Amino acid sequence: MKASGVMQGTETAHAGRWVVRVALALVLTLGVVSWATATTTTCGGAETDGGGYSCTMPATTDMIPDISGTGTAITSWKPKGCSGDDCYALVALGATFAYYGNSYTEGYVGSNGYFSFGAGYTNEVSAESIPASPDPNNAIYVYGDDLDPSTSGTIYYQAGVTCTVDRDSNSANDTCFVVQWNAVPDFDATGTVTVQLALDFATNEALIEIEAETTDAGTPRLVGTENLAGSAGLWFKSGSDVDSRGAAAGDQFIFSPDNGAPAVSSTTPADNATGVAVAADVVINFDEAMDTSTVSISVLAGTDPGSWSATWSNSNQTVTYTHADFSDSDTLALQITGQDTAGNALTNTNNTSQTCSSGYCWDFSTVDLTAPSDVTKLTTAATDLTVKAEWAPPGDSDLSGFLVLRHTGAAVDSDPVDGTTYTVGDVIGTGNDVVCVTTASGGAIDSCTDNTVTNGQTYYYKVYSYDTSKNYAGGVSRTALPRSDQSYKFSYTTSSSTLAAPGVVANTYIVGTGNDRLLHRMTEANGSRGTWDPPSTGGAVQSRPVSGDLDLSSGTDYTSFMSAQNGYLYRFALDGTGAAAEGSVDAVTAASCSSGLLQAGPVVMLQDVGNNGISGDQGVIVATRCGATDNKILIYDLTLATLQSSYDGSTGGLGISNASPIILYMQTASRKNLVYVPVRADGGESLVVLEVDGSGLFVTPAYSVVSGIGDIDASPAFARRGSNRDDWHVAVGNTAGEIYLYQATARVGGAGTALNQLDSYTAATGDGPVKGIAISTGVAVSPSYENWVVWTTDNTVHGIKIGTDGRFATSSYWSRSISGASIPLVLRGVGGGTATRAYVGSSDGKLYELNATDGSVVSSPTVESGKTIGDPTFDYADGTNQGIVVGSTGGSFHWVVLN
Repeated sequence: MKASGVMQGTETAHAGRWVVRVALALVLTLGVVSWATATTTTCGGAETDGGGYSCTMPATTDMIPDISGTGTAITSWKPKGCSGDDCYALVALGATFAYYGNSYTEGYVGSNGYFSFGAGYTNEVSAESIPASPDPNNAIYVYGDDLDPSTSGTIYYQAGVTCTVDRDSNSANDTCFVVQWNAVPDFDATGTVTVQLALDFATNEALIEIEAETTDAGTPRLVGTENLAGSAGLWFKSGSDVDSRGAAAGDQFIFSPDNGAPAVSSTTPADNATGVAVAADVVINFDEAMDTSTVSISVLAGTDPGSWSATWSNSNQTVTYTHADFSDSDTLALQITGQDTAGNALTNTNNTSQTCSSGYCWDFSTVDLTAPSDVTKLTTAATDLTVKAEWAPPGDSDLSGFLVLRHTGAAVDSDPVDGTTYTVGDVIGTGNDVVCVTTASGGAIDSCTDNTVTNGQTYYYKVYSYDTSKNYAGGVSRTALPRSDQSYKFSYTTSSSTLAAPGVVANTYIVGTGNDRLLHRMTEANGSRGTWDPPSTGGAVQSRPVSGDLDLSSGTDYTSFMSAQNGYLYRFALDGTGAAAEGSVDAVTAASCSSGLLQAGPVVMLQDVGNNGISGDQGVIVATRCGATDNKILIYDLTLATLQSSYDGSTGGLGISNASPIILYMQTASRKNLVYVPVRADGGESLVVLEVDGSGLFVTPAYSVVSGIGDIDASPAFARRGSNRDDWHVAVGNTAGEIYLYQATARVGGAGTALNQLDSYTAATGDGPVKGIAISTGVAVSPSYENWVVWTTDNTVHGIKIGTDGRFATSSYWSRSISGASIPLVLRGVGGGTATRAYVGSSDGKLYELNATDGSVVSSPTVESGKTIGDPTFDYADGTNQGIVVGSTGGSFHWVVLN
């Protein structure tokens, strides 16, 4: 009975218990306790309960041996004092038996025709279906009813019995634990029942045989199985019976667990899936219902996003995991483990390279949301109706290509959208035209040529690198201004905000650098880079690169030398691709400076330039900017591998050098070439003149030392004065705005004495130091030559003539106010005529062409509006097409036609 406090020992008690039983049935019907959906079976093997159990009725006879003569009779019952009616006994199984996912080595024989695990019960079987939450639970209902072995009959049990079946098909009968209710009467009837239960250890099946019934009126109530929670169960039902009363003598039942391992039927993301969204749910479908409490997910490889949360559906055959976002561009290996409702572990399947000894393991990769790095070294070359952008690609392994946007008259203001494919002609936002979509070439340089531009219009370009997932980098911008007028050939735009004066290899290359610390080489024809990948100069370069053909081989040896503010002297081969410097040396360290830099540019002396017949008088010469008097003039061999000689000044040391030396190549046999080095006067010298011998060494003492004229921050300039090829004058200008004129080779005395001073001139402008001096080639006027000297101070251009007497003609002095005047360039015979012209950059964006004889403005083309135009450099080009190259604070080099 299922009520406590029942009366026992008399018929009245039995009658009273019947009343209680009926009352309890009524209570259960009223729903005081909870019920799960009952699963009935005809034991044809088709039905399965929520725990995976099914039932069959084999036709074989006598699966279970009779143990009435060999088994142990139960004579000691619980609870204490129980005589056998509504009692239970704890027995050892002799082996381990699995039941609804749990394992047991002992169980409880219930006198009322059932066998339970984990707990014993006194209840009679009054329920008419299972599963049901009321006790008993976790039981096998062999002949569930109200049996009473206290009056007659015996219940036996025996471990290690050999059943007469081979359920695991291993060619040997199975070992079983058997319980036999032998001739036990039903309390409410006059008949008896003999029924057997065998626990088959080979298959964890429950075998039931109804051996004999002397009456069958409404019995048994239940034949079946039920789990621990009373939430899954299976019971035999015949026809329209309300319970298991259709079970009769001679019937045999086998209640079988689901011994088949569950498997994963599919996953989302699928195995080896790519491009998985970082927020994508992980969905796993199983081929049968799972015990949700046992299922777990693990990350074997990749970054665990955390915050996993499971939601079950499809009768517990599908689980959906949400999580924090995955990392992008990540490859994850996941493992799902668990058991089905019968306790069978998930089939082990490993689709990964990871260790996966249990469960299902698979991997996938997430979408790439990381853009590649930006392009570098972006430049634009603008010519007539054409703009060519060139850049160095980033090194990302998944780099795919480049997209170039162009906006007219204003910066690009909309970026491409990640994941989107664009084609030429598309417009992003408003006015941002896609002008190029190119595949990465795999080389050092990629480019885009835009032939859809209009001359005279400023364009803003932005180059984006993108990867195979169409993630776009932030983009790098440049401007370009194509032109068609005769005075303008091309512009070349860099990322610099300041540029050193450009160098020129006539009719071949323009060479320039700036605070982007890259060496740019553009072709003279159209400003494009070609195969040139601008190499790094290591430090900022403030002086003009010295560029030309070293003529060391039968071919060209186009080379550029430059000094940088990191103290290094560099040599680059211009014939190559620009990968790296082919020579460099730490000149500041070589000069034994504790700290310093190279502000002044180098000069290159080549033995074949002069006609003095001295072989070996060549090298690269540079002066340092270290301490006030702690400086040196150095001469290296052309490879920069060997320091050939140095000069450290007189007894007072040597002042710093801020301007490049100049070389006077001697034309008379055996006369040594001279180097003129301007310095600041802290060491006593203002201008040092050194001879170079046939071993490439400085001759000491110095050829000449000019003192007493202050600090010189501008390079000197030469003027040829007579028919004697070695008859030259040299002019220098100091920081007080004064200029001095000397005979270049004549001294007042012996070695180390000053040059013979011819004249000086001080302009009454108070406009700052002399920035630079340029002197025209001489015009023959008997008995000598006339030359025009042009120099600049902060905002003024000055001019004066050197007359036939070799002195300044003061009456010829002129000045012209030009804002931010650059170092001047003076040319004679521009365009094939005889005119002498001075060219000066300015802070108003113009390049001024002045008549060098009176300062009048011949022309003033706007090179780059709103920018400062720097020092001009002459490009002889092909002898007819001559030009001037200038740099700007907009980071552009411009080639202006002189024709």
